[in-house]
Amino acid sequence: MFSLLKFLPSTPIIMAVIFLTGLVLGGWGTYKIVRAGEVRALQGTIRDIRANHRDAEEKAAQTAGEYLLAIEEHRRKNRLLQRELRDAIPDVVVCDYSADVISLFNRSRIGLPETSPEPAPEDATAGTLSTRQAADYWLNDITQYEICRARLSGLIDYVTR
Repeated sequence: MFSLLKFLPSTPIIMAVIFLTGLVLGGWGTYKIVRAGEVRALQGTIRDIRANHRDAEEKAAQTAGEYLLAIEEHRRKNRLLQRELRDAIPDVVVCDYSADVISLFNRSRIGLPETSPEPAPEDATAGTLSTRQAADYWLNDITQYEICRARLSGLIDYVTR
């Protein structure tokens, strides 16, 4: 038994090793406690950010819904006004148009996206256009213009934001 004690270091060295081990373990434990507090604080911040994001999404959805309702109401009123305007115009033949003009009106009415229309076919005949037909064409063109303008405004808003 005394032979084992001979190989053990002296008491001050053992005490120093124990002290340093306690110091390291205490520092490591303190570090872990501080890090755990920081993690909890970050988790709280993340929860707050998620809540704010969720509120912003709900508000955006509500605002978008209000805009869609306003747009639908505007379109409904626009259709009613166009119908009233069309009905107020007498159906009288105003003048004769060439086949090219009638072809242009027809393309406009059916919504073909031609920027430079071709001349009317050789077998096309000139026709007459009443004021009510002209109003139909113009009202349709106004509606198409409004749709195009709204889409372009939305695209500009999307790109600039």
